[in-house]
Amino acid sequence: MRSFPRRLSLPTILIVPFVVQVVTAVSLVGYLSFVNGQRAVNNLATQLRQELAIRIKNELTTYLQTPEQFNQINVIALREGQVDFDQGRALPLFFQQLQISNYLYGLYCGSSQGEMFGSFRAGPQEFGTSLASAATNQELHLFNITSQGQRGTFTRSAGKYDPRQRPWYQTAVKVGRPTWGDVYVDFDTKLPALTASQPTYNAGGQLVGVCGVDLLLSEQFQQFLADLQIGKTGIAFIMTRNGELVASSTKTPIMTGTDKEAKLILAEASEAPLIRATAAYLKEQPGGLGAIDQLQQLNFKFGEEQELLAAMPFTNAGGLDWVIVVVVPEVDFMAEIQANNQTTILLCILALILAIILGVFTTRWIVGLILRLRDASQAIAQGDLDQSVKISGINELEDLSLVFNQMAGQLKTSFENKEQLVQERTKELSQALTDLQTTQQELVQSEKMAALGQLVAGIAHEINTPLGAIRASITNITSGLESALAQLPQLLQKLSPPQQTEFNALLTTACQPHPYLSTRETRKLKRTLAQELENHGLENPEALADTLVQMGITENLIQFLPLLQNENSALVLETANNLSSQFRNSENINIAVDRAAKIIYALKSYARQDSSGAKVRAKITDNIDIVLTLYHNQIKQKIELIQNYQPIPEILCYPEELSQVWTNLIHNAIQAMNYRGVLKINVWQQEQFVVVQIIDSGVGIPPEIQEKIFEPFFTTKPAGEGSGLGLDIVSKIIKKHNGSIEVASQPGETTFSIYLPID
Repeated sequence: MRSFPRRLSLPTILIVPFVVQVVTAVSLVGYLSFVNGQRAVNNLATQLRQELAIRIKNELTTYLQTPEQFNQINVIALREGQVDFDQGRALPLFFQQLQISNYLYGLYCGSSQGEMFGSFRAGPQEFGTSLASAATNQELHLFNITSQGQRGTFTRSAGKYDPRQRPWYQTAVKVGRPTWGDVYVDFDTKLPALTASQPTYNAGGQLVGVCGVDLLLSEQFQQFLADLQIGKTGIAFIMTRNGELVASSTKTPIMTGTDKEAKLILAEASEAPLIRATAAYLKEQPGGLGAIDQLQQLNFKFGEEQELLAAMPFTNAGGLDWVIVVVVPEVDFMAEIQANNQTTILLCILALILAIILGVFTTRWIVGLILRLRDASQAIAQGDLDQSVKISGINELEDLSLVFNQMAGQLKTSFENKEQLVQERTKELSQALTDLQTTQQELVQSEKMAALGQLVAGIAHEINTPLGAIRASITNITSGLESALAQLPQLLQKLSPPQQTEFNALLTTACQPHPYLSTRETRKLKRTLAQELENHGLENPEALADTLVQMGITENLIQFLPLLQNENSALVLETANNLSSQFRNSENINIAVDRAAKIIYALKSYARQDSSGAKVRAKITDNIDIVLTLYHNQIKQKIELIQNYQPIPEILCYPEELSQVWTNLIHNAIQAMNYRGVLKINVWQQEQFVVVQIIDSGVGIPPEIQEKIFEPFFTTKPAGEGSGLGLDIVSKIIKKHNGSIEVASQPGETTFSIYLPID
C-alpha cells in the first residue's frame, strides 16, 4: 500500500493546489483561446475569400451586362430597318450608348450583304463613326462626331471592309445566338478587350446581320480589384482557362509585347510572384484549371508562408469561361493571435504570483474557522444533534458544519411528506377503483364495458406494482434512517475534520442521481472496481466494490482513497450507504407515485369523457394515448409498440365514442398477435381528413371473411369470448363522424385505416 505523509502544513495544502489549479486553468484558457482564435481566423478567412470571389463575380457580371443589353437594342433596330448603312440614321442611338458607358470602345452592325455601320471612341471625349456600303465602294470611311452627336467631317478611309469576313461576325453566325469572343489586346488603347456579338434574323429565319460591341477591361475595373480589402497583402486576379491574365489587383503588367505584337501574358509568367505561384499550384491540381467548376477553398505553401486560396469559375450564356482567384496570406490573420498568446503568458505569470500571495494571507483566516468547526463537530459526535454551527465566509466549511443538521431535517421532512403523499395517492387509487367498478356495473351491457372488464386485471397489476415499490421504499427509509442516526455520531467522533470533509464529498456524490444499470452492467462494473481497489492495496475489494456500486460511486475513486484506506472505512461506507439510500428510496417513491398518477389520469380520462352528445374539438393522438396507457401491461411484455404521429389539427368529434373505437381495434390487434409481435399506430393529415392506421403482425384475416367482419354478431372467436358487435359498433361510430374505415390483411400483417373529417 502506498504511504502518504501523515502531517502536512496548512499553507502547503492551501497554496500548492491553488497555484497548480490557477496555472492549469489559465494555461487551458490560453490554449483554448489560441485554438478558438485560430478556428475563428480560418472561418473568417474562408468567408472573406468566398465573399470577395462572389463580389468580383457580381461586378464582372454587371460589367458585361451593358454590352449584351446594347446588342439586344441594336439588333432590333437592325432587323426593323432603323440602321441606314448609307446615311447612318442609327448614329444618335450608338452615340448615346457610347456616352452611357465609358468602357465601351465601339458599337457596330454588319448586314448579310456586307454593309457595315458603327460608332467608336476616338479619345477621352472624342467619338467617331464608320460605315462601309456600296455608296463607299465597300471601303470603310471614318468620320468624326460633333458634340451634338451628328456626323462630322470625313477623316480617312481604312480600305476595303467586309464585316462578313470578321471573326465577330462569323462567330455569331456560327453559334446562332449572343456570344463573346476571346480576350485580345486592343491596338489603340493597349488594354485587354473582348467583343460581344449577336445575330438577328427576319420572320422567315433568314440572317439579317450581326451587331457587336467592343468592351475594354478598363483601368477602372483593374482599380476595382485593387481597391478590394483582401487582408493586408492579399491579391485577386482573373484568368482564362488557358491561364492568360485578364485582370489583376496588382500593378504588374498583364500584357507583353508592343503594338500589333501585344498579347496577354500567362499567369505563370506574371511579374507578381504570388500570381505565378498561385497559377502554377492550380495548374498542378487534378484536371488543372479546367476542373474548377465550383468555388474551391485551397491552401498552399509559398516560400515559408501558408497561402489561403479561393478559386471560382465565371461563365455566362455568351460562352465566357474564366476563373476568378483570390489569395490571402495566412499571416495577415495571425498577428492578433500572436498578441493574444503574449497576453496569456503574462496573465499566467501574474496569476501565479497573486495565487502565492493570496494563499499566505488566507491561511491564518482559514485556520481560525477550522478550529471553530472542530469544536462544533466534536459536539455533534457526542450526540448533540441540535448543535448549531454558524460559520460564514467559506461555503465548504459552512456546508460541512451544517451537513448533519440539514441531513436529519431533510430526511425527516422528506419522510413525512412522502408518507402524506402516499396516503393521498392511495386514497385516489381507491376512489379510482371504486369509480371503475361503478362504471363497470352501469355499462355492463355495452361494448365499452366489455373492453374495460378485459383491462381490469392489467390495471390492478399496474396499480399494485407502484404500491409495492412505495411500501418497500418506506420500510427501507425507516430501517436505514434508524441505522444512520445510530452510526453517525460515532463516525463523526472518529473522523478528523479533513476526513469529515471527504465523508461529506462521498455522501454528496452518493446522493446524486445515477443512470440505471442492467444486471450485466452492474456485474461488469463491480469486477472493474474490485480490480482497481485491489490495485490500490485495499482489503476485501469485492465487498467494497459491491457497496460502492450500490451507492452509485463508480468514477473518480482517487479522491476517496484516503477515506477508504482509513481504519474506519467499513463504518464510513456503511453509514454513507444508509444515508444515501434514503435519497434513493425517496426517488423510488417519486417514480412509483408518478406511475400511479399516470394510470389514474388515464382511467379518469377514459371513464369520464364528455358524453353530453355534442361534438367537441379534440386531438386524436391524445385520445389514442389514453387507451394505450390502459393497455400498458399487455403491451409492455412481448409487444413492440411503434407510434408515428405527424402534426395534425384538432377535429370536431365525439371523444368518448372514438375511445371505444381505439379500444376495440387495439384489443383485437393484441389478441390477433397472441400478445406478442409488433403494433404500429400511424397518424397523419391527408387533405381534409385525419388518417389513423392500426397495424398488427398477427395471423391476418382470411380474404373470404374480410367483407363480413363489420356485420353485427359476426365473430371468429370461440363461443363466450366475443359478442361480434365490436367492429360493427366501430363502423357505426366512424360513419356517425362522416368518416370511413378500411381493412387490408395478409398473413403477418393486418391494417385498419380510419379516415375522420377535420370539421
